[in-house]
Amino acid sequence: MLVSDVTRDSPAAKAGLQRGDVVVSVDGASINDSAHLRNAIAPAGKGKQLSLQIERHGKPMTVPVTLGETPAGQGGQGGSTIVDDGILSGLAVQPLDRALRGQLHVPADVDGVVVTRLDRRGPMAATGLREGDVIVEVNRKPVTSVDAFRDAARSATDSALLLVYRDGATIYLSLSK
Repeated sequence: MLVSDVTRDSPAAKAGLQRGDVVVSVDGASINDSAHLRNAIAPAGKGKQLSLQIERHGKPMTVPVTLGETPAGQGGQGGSTIVDDGILSGLAVQPLDRALRGQLHVPADVDGVVVTRLDRRGPMAATGLREGDVIVEVNRKPVTSVDAFRDAARSATDSALLLVYRDGATIYLSLSK
Protein backbone atom coordinates (compact mmCIF):
# COMPACT_ATOMS: atom_id res chain seq x y z
CA MET A 1 0.00 0.00 0.00
CA LEU A 2 1.48 3.31 -1.10
CA VAL A 3 1.40 6.06 1.57
CA SER A 4 -0.01 9.11 -0.20
CA ASP A 5 0.08 11.51 2.74
CA VAL A 6 1.03 11.63 6.41
CA THR A 7 -0.96 13.92 8.69
CA ARG A 8 1.11 16.19 10.93
CA ASP A 9 1.30 14.98 14.57
CA SER A 10 -0.41 11.68 13.68
CA PRO A 11 0.90 8.32 14.95
CA ALA A 12 2.24 7.69 11.44
CA ALA A 13 4.16 10.99 11.47
CA LYS A 14 5.50 10.33 14.97
CA ALA A 15 6.71 6.91 13.79
CA GLY A 16 8.56 8.54 10.89
CA LEU A 17 6.40 7.32 8.00
CA GLN A 18 6.76 9.44 4.87
CA ARG A 19 4.73 10.07 1.75
CA GLY A 20 5.84 7.53 -0.83
CA ASP A 21 6.58 4.74 1.67
CA VAL A 22 5.08 1.39 0.74
CA VAL A 23 3.55 -0.60 3.63
CA VAL A 24 4.27 -4.28 2.98
CA SER A 25 3.03 -5.88 6.20
CA VAL A 26 1.78 -5.24 9.74
CA ASP A 27 3.25 -7.50 12.43
CA GLY A 28 4.21 -9.92 9.66
CA ALA A 29 0.78 -10.06 7.97
CA SER A 30 0.90 -8.97 4.31
CA ILE A 31 -0.96 -5.82 3.30
CA ASN A 32 -2.54 -5.51 -0.17
CA ASP A 33 -4.37 -2.16 -0.04
CA SER A 34 -5.50 0.63 2.26
CA ALA A 35 -8.68 -1.20 3.32
CA HIS A 36 -6.59 -4.22 4.28
CA LEU A 37 -4.28 -1.96 6.30
CA ARG A 38 -7.22 -0.36 8.15
CA ASN A 39 -8.65 -3.81 8.90
CA ALA A 40 -5.29 -5.02 10.22
CA ILE A 41 -4.81 -2.00 12.49
CA ALA A 42 -8.34 -1.24 13.76
CA PRO A 43 -8.76 -4.26 16.07
CA ALA A 44 -5.49 -3.47 17.88
CA GLY A 45 -6.86 -0.25 19.40
CA LYS A 46 -5.41 2.97 20.72
CA GLY A 47 -2.06 2.70 22.51
CA LYS A 48 -1.10 -0.66 20.95
CA GLN A 49 2.33 -0.81 19.29
CA LEU A 50 2.56 -2.51 15.91
CA SER A 51 5.50 -3.20 13.65
CA LEU A 52 5.14 -2.01 10.06
CA GLN A 53 7.39 -3.46 7.42
CA ILE A 54 7.81 -0.83 4.70
CA GLU A 55 9.86 -0.09 1.63
CA ARG A 56 11.35 3.36 1.24
CA HIS A 57 13.12 4.13 -2.00
CA GLY A 58 13.25 0.36 -2.64
CA LYS A 59 14.91 -0.43 0.69
CA PRO A 60 13.10 -2.54 3.33
CA MET A 61 12.63 -1.03 6.79
CA THR A 62 10.77 -1.88 9.98
CA VAL A 63 8.91 0.96 11.70
CA PRO A 64 7.30 0.65 15.15
CA VAL A 65 4.01 2.59 15.37
CA THR A 66 1.97 3.32 18.50
CA LEU A 67 -1.67 3.60 17.47
CA GLY A 68 -3.83 6.61 18.23
CA GLU A 69 -7.32 7.69 17.21
CA THR A 70 -8.35 9.11 13.86
CA PRO A 71 -9.65 12.64 14.42
CA ALA A 72 -13.31 13.15 13.50
CA GLY A 73 -13.75 14.06 9.85
CA GLN A 74 -10.45 12.58 8.69
CA GLY A 75 -11.04 9.57 6.52
CA GLY A 76 -7.53 9.45 5.10
CA GLN A 77 -8.42 9.99 1.45
CA GLY A 78 -6.29 13.12 0.98
CA GLY A 79 -8.26 14.43 -2.02
CA SER A 80 -8.43 11.06 -3.68
CA THR A 81 -11.33 9.41 -5.45
CA ILE A 82 -12.35 5.77 -5.53
CA VAL A 83 -14.16 4.26 -8.51
CA ASP A 84 -17.10 2.29 -7.11
CA ASP A 85 -18.53 0.76 -10.26
CA GLY A 86 -17.82 0.11 -13.92
CA ILE A 87 -14.76 -1.34 -15.57
CA LEU A 88 -12.38 0.74 -13.40
CA SER A 89 -14.03 -0.38 -10.15
CA GLY A 90 -11.69 -0.79 -7.18
CA LEU A 91 -9.24 1.87 -8.34
CA ALA A 92 -8.35 4.91 -6.21
CA VAL A 93 -6.36 7.89 -7.46
CA GLN A 94 -5.18 11.23 -6.15
CA PRO A 95 -3.76 14.38 -7.72
CA LEU A 96 -0.15 14.34 -8.88
CA ASP A 97 1.20 17.07 -6.61
CA ARG A 98 4.75 18.42 -6.50
CA ALA A 99 5.84 16.12 -3.66
CA LEU A 100 4.55 12.98 -5.38
CA ARG A 101 6.03 14.13 -8.68
CA GLY A 102 9.45 14.29 -6.99
CA GLN A 103 9.11 10.99 -5.12
CA LEU A 104 7.93 9.12 -8.21
CA HIS A 105 10.44 10.93 -10.48
CA VAL A 106 7.72 12.18 -12.82
CA PRO A 107 8.93 14.93 -15.17
CA ALA A 108 7.13 18.30 -15.30
CA ASP A 109 5.72 17.61 -18.78
CA VAL A 110 3.73 14.57 -17.56
CA ASP A 111 0.28 15.29 -16.12
CA GLY A 112 -2.14 12.80 -14.63
CA VAL A 113 -3.38 11.20 -11.42
CA VAL A 114 -1.52 8.77 -9.17
CA VAL A 115 -2.90 5.30 -8.42
CA THR A 116 -3.09 5.03 -4.62
CA ARG A 117 -5.12 1.84 -4.27
CA LEU A 118 -5.95 -1.09 -6.49
CA ASP A 119 -8.32 -3.91 -5.61
CA ARG A 120 -6.21 -7.00 -6.33
CA ARG A 121 -9.36 -9.11 -6.65
CA GLY A 122 -11.08 -6.80 -9.12
CA PRO A 123 -10.82 -6.50 -12.90
CA MET A 124 -8.02 -3.91 -12.70
CA ALA A 125 -5.57 -6.47 -11.25
CA ALA A 126 -5.29 -8.23 -14.61
CA THR A 127 -4.09 -5.08 -16.40
CA GLY A 128 -0.71 -4.86 -14.70
CA LEU A 129 -1.55 -1.47 -13.23
CA ARG A 130 0.32 -0.75 -9.98
CA GLU A 131 0.05 1.60 -7.04
CA GLY A 132 2.29 4.58 -7.80
CA ASP A 133 1.53 4.52 -11.54
CA VAL A 134 0.46 7.82 -13.07
CA ILE A 135 -2.62 7.57 -15.28
CA VAL A 136 -2.20 10.13 -18.06
CA GLU A 137 -5.20 9.20 -20.26
CA VAL A 138 -8.34 7.10 -20.09
CA ASN A 139 -9.68 6.07 -23.51
CA ARG A 140 -7.40 8.66 -25.12
CA LYS A 141 -8.83 11.49 -22.99
CA PRO A 142 -6.28 13.38 -20.83
CA VAL A 143 -6.85 13.12 -17.08
CA THR A 144 -5.07 16.11 -15.57
CA SER A 145 -7.20 16.16 -12.43
CA VAL A 146 -9.16 13.82 -10.18
CA ASP A 147 -12.41 15.29 -11.58
CA ALA A 148 -11.28 14.59 -15.17
CA PHE A 149 -10.36 11.03 -14.15
CA ARG A 150 -13.75 10.54 -12.45
CA ASP A 151 -15.56 11.72 -15.60
CA ALA A 152 -13.46 9.46 -17.84
CA ALA A 153 -13.98 6.49 -15.51
CA ARG A 154 -17.77 6.98 -15.62
CA SER A 155 -17.75 6.85 -19.42
CA ALA A 156 -15.52 3.73 -19.53
CA THR A 157 -18.28 1.15 -19.18
CA ASP A 158 -17.20 -1.83 -21.31
CA SER A 159 -13.54 -1.14 -21.97
CA ALA A 160 -10.70 1.11 -20.93
CA LEU A 161 -7.43 1.99 -22.57
CA LEU A 162 -5.11 3.60 -20.03
CA LEU A 163 -1.96 5.55 -20.89
CA VAL A 164 0.26 5.14 -17.84
CA TYR A 165 3.56 6.76 -16.89
CA ARG A 166 5.83 4.38 -14.98
CA ASP A 167 9.59 4.34 -14.38
CA GLY A 168 10.46 6.91 -17.04
CA ALA A 169 8.24 5.54 -19.81
CA THR A 170 4.63 5.55 -20.91
CA ILE A 171 2.77 2.33 -21.57
CA TYR A 172 -0.76 1.42 -22.64
CA LEU A 173 -2.81 -0.96 -20.52
CA SER A 174 -6.18 -2.21 -21.70
CA LEU A 175 -9.14 -3.78 -20.01
CA SER A 176 -12.45 -5.02 -21.37
CA LYS A 177 -15.44 -6.92 -20.02
